Amino acid sequence: MAAMRTDRRTGMRVSSGFTLVELLVVIAILAVLMYILSPVLAKAREKVRQTTCLSNQRQISMAIIMEVRDVNERFPTAEEVWSAIKLKSDILICPTSDEKDNSYGYNAAISDQPMAAIISPTSTIVTGDALHGLPGNIVVTPDQYDRRHNGSFIAGFVDGHVKLIKDPPAPGEE
Repeated sequence: MAAMRTDRRTGMRVSSGFTLVELLVVIAILAVLMYILSPVLAKAREKVRQTTCLSNQRQISMAIIMEVRDVNERFPTAEEVWSAIKLKSDILICPTSDEKDNSYGYNAAISDQPMAAIISPTSTIVTGDALHGLPGNIVVTPDQYDRRHNGSFIAGFVDGHVKLIKDPPAPGEE
């Protein structure tokens, strides 16, 4: 309840605080604003996660490509790829994923291939968001990419660029 005081000139009582109704109206307005803004805030949070994942995938793809250039111009085999690149473990975890270890997958199609055999470096995936539980985190088919970023997945390519992919790659274009 509002505190009351007496005005000296008029002798009338004057309220100097908020009433309970005014306080409840302010709380209701704030609740409605939070209800309206929560989806926007969730989308912004996912955008931050996507940006972190893009950065992670760029570092992983570049580490693999540097390994290729250091070791006779061949991509690492599926068995040795994750031990060949030496990255901090937190880079191997997508912030949107529930994985505790590695949430990215290596493209099995380029395993142990010479760099010269890659016909289209701009469309050949090196790493991508992988489904949970893939043996060795090796992606064999396009349906093994995890569309965890609002129905899309992030992939790193042989030429070094990384992007969010909405449509799955066609067979043979992986």
